[in-house]
Amino acid sequence: MIRKIFSFVIVLGLVGGSVACGAAGDTKAPELSVGSDQSENQIEEEPDSDTEPPLENQIEEEQTVKYETWFPGVYLPRHCESGVTVNDAGFVIPEKDEIWACSEGTDNKLAVDMRFGELVRQQDSSEDVYGVSQYLRVFQMMDVNPTTGQFGLWGQWIGDDRAHPHGPFNSIEGGLFIADKMGRSKFPKYMASAATHLYSGKSDTGGGWGFYERRIDCSLLGRVTLSNRMMVPPHLISFDEEQKTFDDEGGIHVGTSWSALPIFGGKSRVDEQAWGDDVGKLTWTFIIDAANHSGPLIAYVPEHWSRRVDRFNALEVLDDVYEWDDSPIANVLVDFLNGDISNSQLHAAISEEPWYQIEPGSDGWEEGSYWVRPEQTLGLSPARPYLPTGNEMPEIPSFIETDAEGRKFAKIFPPLFPKKNDIEPFVSNAQTFDVRLYTILLRSSTWMLI
Repeated sequence: MIRKIFSFVIVLGLVGGSVACGAAGDTKAPELSVGSDQSENQIEEEPDSDTEPPLENQIEEEQTVKYETWFPGVYLPRHCESGVTVNDAGFVIPEKDEIWACSEGTDNKLAVDMRFGELVRQQDSSEDVYGVSQYLRVFQMMDVNPTTGQFGLWGQWIGDDRAHPHGPFNSIEGGLFIADKMGRSKFPKYMASAATHLYSGKSDTGGGWGFYERRIDCSLLGRVTLSNRMMVPPHLISFDEEQKTFDDEGGIHVGTSWSALPIFGGKSRVDEQAWGDDVGKLTWTFIIDAANHSGPLIAYVPEHWSRRVDRFNALEVLDDVYEWDDSPIANVLVDFLNGDISNSQLHAAISEEPWYQIEPGSDGWEEGSYWVRPEQTLGLSPARPYLPTGNEMPEIPSFIETDAEGRKFAKIFPPLFPKKNDIEPFVSNAQTFDVRLYTILLRSSTWMLI
């Protein structure tokens, strides 16, 4: 009974979240092919046997079903921590709760470096970024995914414009994502997510889930669903594995975009809009372009980026400036955290403090503490002009063994980058948007919300 329910949930997730990739440029648009009569997670049970097959057969069998069930790999004892089980053949085939014990003790580690590509604007264009779009090639990167971490094949970093001196207070990231913890997948999945409050683990990165796939309190939710035709499940957006990949013709590509739209609280805005809390609000929206679906999927409400900001500020200043001493301002901050004074009373009491008055970009701003304002977050201000794109991957383990004759053998996870043609497209039609996108959509006010 449990197995049937589990399979049903997985199939529902596939139907709701799988898309066939759309084409970019002259590449082919594959046909829709979603779902099947049997879940890919339904594995025929093996008959019981009193005799254990030879190790070679065990390894071959593990490799045969590596996309359907747990595939731990085969390790030498010296590559694992003490306490793991060694079989009669002298190898370690770890259980799920033992895999990390064999993930770090490798002989060498290989780096996959695809560099970063900053999106460069024309000199006469605006420095205000209201969005970015790009078409990304979808392909299988590895036969087996290492357990050393999660692999960001390609994505973008959209950050706030100087809301905090020590890093992006808000950041829209994600992209093509590889990690078996999100469910087995031949192709990378697409992660559409964001972080806030200096990468707080309680950011609403997955529609109710924060960092490390841990659920968050309802008071922290900030993501809304915009489409009534496609769901974005917590285990990310999957791509149909049965579709043609058109490797000879440049592959298959999915179009992605994050754009600041006037959906909630939209008002007229201008280029280089001054910071303020009475300006048009920005609803950062994720849009996808694929063969079987094209349009907006999810968005973050403007208040998501600055919710609880005074509490964050108070805690940070107490840590960095006062170290929780018994000074008058420290006591004011503690009173606010305890709910003994209001926001307005707090701001009146700290208004003369240098860390409260200093302006972003002024002398000393990057060295000290700073009080983040809501109008400097992505809910009310466009993104910074610096917009990098690229990959973010951990090192890939490799293993070396020498036989009795002195020959060395290397066991690696070979990447499967496209190589059918001399030049392979990977990212195409990358572009950014300025305030004109926001203004054009604001004029079509019939679909806006208040």
